[in-house]
Amino acid sequence: MPIDLRPRPLTLVAVLVSIVSGIALGIVAHHRLDPPTNSLAGELETFAMVMRQIHDNYVDPLDERVMMDDAIAGVMKRLDPHSSFLDRAALSELTEQTTGKFGGIGVELTLEEGRLTVIAPIDESPAALAGIHAGDVILDVDGELLSDITMDDAVRLLRGAAGTSVALTLDRPSAQRTLHVELTRAIVNVGSVRSRVLEPGIGYLRVSQFQNTTGQEVAKAIAGSPQNMDRCAGWYSICGTIPGRSAGLGGSGRCIPHRGSHRLHQGSSAIIRASVQRQWRRSVAGGTAGRTHQQGLGVRI
Repeated sequence: MPIDLRPRPLTLVAVLVSIVSGIALGIVAHHRLDPPTNSLAGELETFAMVMRQIHDNYVDPLDERVMMDDAIAGVMKRLDPHSSFLDRAALSELTEQTTGKFGGIGVELTLEEGRLTVIAPIDESPAALAGIHAGDVILDVDGELLSDITMDDAVRLLRGAAGTSVALTLDRPSAQRTLHVELTRAIVNVGSVRSRVLEPGIGYLRVSQFQNTTGQEVAKAIAGSPQNMDRCAGWYSICGTIPGRSAGLGGSGRCIPHRGSHRLHQGSSAIIRASVQRQWRRSVAGGTAGRTHQQGLGVRI
């Protein structure tokens, strides 16, 4: 007997009922989501209602933490380009940067044409003690080839708890050979101030970034200088004149009050040069947006 393939009226009715129900639900939901007031509390209540509707009615399971982080990141985008939202990992990383202490191998790295390249090992660090040189290229970490790596990935792979080990394969172009080294991570203390006397009466003080200890480091550099350095304009120009934000140096602004005690003497002259190395960011702690290791800039790991 032939099978009747014509659409049944009952099916069409069911489809129409589903569409009408969806429209009605949307109208009810829209009515319920009207904010009770124009206050911030009312807007937050609306947002909470939207999240509940999604949680209760969306067809697929969702990661609510990711959704919340994305929503907050969207709010931050309405602000200036220098405002961002940091997740817990990024906040921890920023804290390490501003304190100058972290668990790692003790090397400053950059990305050159997609290759993780050593700028310089940090003095007395595991990398320095293992004989890693400036210009070395890291090819793999614990057997994982570094193809199209980002600096965030490099931080994740190379930093870690003090006492843990990591194996590296390095290309040393200067010697045209490949090296294999195994390092034990340690707490790396990174200073933010370097200084030297260029010639009598002229000093050079380099602030690589503003950390919690930068003010003390500047004071120590000045206190440890020769007697005639109290006439040296070079020492005082940076700490007396350049605040953290306008210098374009990333890090903590809490060292800035120290600058008041290191001012130019009357009659002194100074030449000031500020190189913008990192973008200053006003940050909100807690979310997933705002990871910014700028490519081409040195990152200490």
